[in-house]
Amino acid sequence: MRQRTLAVSPFETYRKPTHRARFLADRDKGDAPAGPLRGDRALLSQGRERPAKVGLEHMLRITFLQQWFNLSDPGAEEALYESVSMCWFVGIDLG
Repeated sequence: MRQRTLAVSPFETYRKPTHRARFLADRDKGDAPAGPLRGDRALLSQGRERPAKVGLEHMLRITFLQQWFNLSDPGAEEALYESVSMCWFVGIDLG
């Protein structure tokens, strides 16, 4: 059985959506088609021996978060650990 984190619990359905969560949900609805970006790791691994671990779509969405919320690389990493709505927008599961 997979261990559940405190951030994702049965009480999430009763949680009031924050301004950040509404903002990211609105941006996710108006997203451009990401068909070519999904799973295309060949673009990122050109000239490297190892393929990239993160997909191009995830990297692009993290870059959007950095621009919208004025985050540095370490700041974006911290924000992804702390914010469920940011993890949802990027499409990663840290639990």
